[in-house]
Amino acid sequence: MSYLQGGEIQAPPVPNLWAMLPESGEGVTLRVGGYSGAVLPTHVEFQQQSGLSVTEIDRSVSANLVFALLLRRGIVFTDNVRQRPDYSYPPVTLAEAIEGLSTGTGLAAYLYRRKNGGPDDRARYRAIQEMFAELADRSFDVKPVPESLTEQQIIDGKKPGEVLEISIESDYGDVPLEQSGAGKDDALYVAAVVAGSEGQVVLLDEPGAYLHPNIRTAVVDQLIRKGKDTQFFVVTHSAELIPPEAVDKISRFYLPGGRTRRVSLDWSNMNEQDRAKLQREFRLSLSARALLFSRGVILVEGETELGALPEWYAKWSQKRLDRADIAVHCVGGEDGFGTYIWFLDRFHVPWVAFCDGLAIGPRFSKNDLDKPPDKTSKIARQLENAGAWRVPSDLQHQIEALDTFAKRRDALQEYGILTVALASNRKDEPFERLQVIQANWGDAEKIVGSSKARRGRYIAEKFDCPDELGQLFDSAMKHLSERMNGELPMTLGWKGWNRN
Repeated sequence: MSYLQGGEIQAPPVPNLWAMLPESGEGVTLRVGGYSGAVLPTHVEFQQQSGLSVTEIDRSVSANLVFALLLRRGIVFTDNVRQRPDYSYPPVTLAEAIEGLSTGTGLAAYLYRRKNGGPDDRARYRAIQEMFAELADRSFDVKPVPESLTEQQIIDGKKPGEVLEISIESDYGDVPLEQSGAGKDDALYVAAVVAGSEGQVVLLDEPGAYLHPNIRTAVVDQLIRKGKDTQFFVVTHSAELIPPEAVDKISRFYLPGGRTRRVSLDWSNMNEQDRAKLQREFRLSLSARALLFSRGVILVEGETELGALPEWYAKWSQKRLDRADIAVHCVGGEDGFGTYIWFLDRFHVPWVAFCDGLAIGPRFSKNDLDKPPDKTSKIARQLENAGAWRVPSDLQHQIEALDTFAKRRDALQEYGILTVALASNRKDEPFERLQVIQANWGDAEKIVGSSKARRGRYIAEKFDCPDELGQLFDSAMKHLSERMNGELPMTLGWKGWNRN
């Protein structure tokens, strides 16, 4: 652009923009001088969106104010400690703009405003009603009711006003929310936050604290369904609130050395087959998802160990594994360790594994004693393919080069692989070969049934821990303690646990 001055074409003067940006305690502020008093359409839109009048802010807006408004309107925060809703509000308060729910004290006013607001508000109120009905199989309503006065207030001549009341449908009529139980209270709060916050970013802190496990599962379904239009960040200690299909979106927070660290899965080098396998494990096993909340995990090959180890550890150490947040998890056979080793390492959960002798090898033919043994070590192969922590890339070759079971067992113990097996033949290799188990296996079946886990627990409750198992417990706790106090690397190698 140019203009004519004195018969010559001149460049326009360059305005001093910095002079128009005075310093402010709230960041940079843009002021426009010489404006008229007219209210423009942009002013009206700003007032509607912000709840502030143009005259209040003198037509100058700081960056802090803009971002504060964006955060207030765009992000919904919730607290992990829910408080009882307030029911008494001045009429002017109920007419104000709708704010977030935060601790839950504003639940009644929030619902009342939605119910009696504009078309968008009423649509969100109906969505909250529908979600609550799906979660709790009940309906609710919020309405003003006459205020209850104390005897002294009546004597003083106070006239009753109106307060809000939230009522929940029951088999015996409508019941006030505070008398319907913490589960219904929390379900309504979650429904209000989730269904009433379409198009926003919602931070849900411990939404399942008081919910029935079945309702927690329903909450996950709702989050997935409504996640198309709303972004949810969920902080939880409930395994039911971890969706199996979203394992790649999970972050685990833990405290190594007093510092908070976050870890999540990296799918970049993982094939679709292995990804599907991990998701299937999550769908089939709630206890697999619960491992994310453990400080350490003992992986076991079979159900007998699953039932027996916690009871025998308590007798051996006079401590309980669950009190130390150490979980025992059955991987379902000698080929099932790799999935969990990979998964736990990537989420920085320390682990040890109790396996039978056949997983270590060498494997001898039971039909042809003269046939050379199969040197394959299944557990070494799984460790290597899973890229386990501190495991060399040629571990399988190193282990299979060892010609005796004892040498292999001792070498694998360095990597957290433990066994009570004396050999890799079928007689001496399984956990059930322990004398106390062999001697009482039949009697246990008569008393508790055919379940291996129930029989293992029954025997462990009735008899002392075998010394050889107690020594393995000492090794396991030492290994877990070293990993808990150590520092896992942020990235770990990967080959894929299904590969040979």
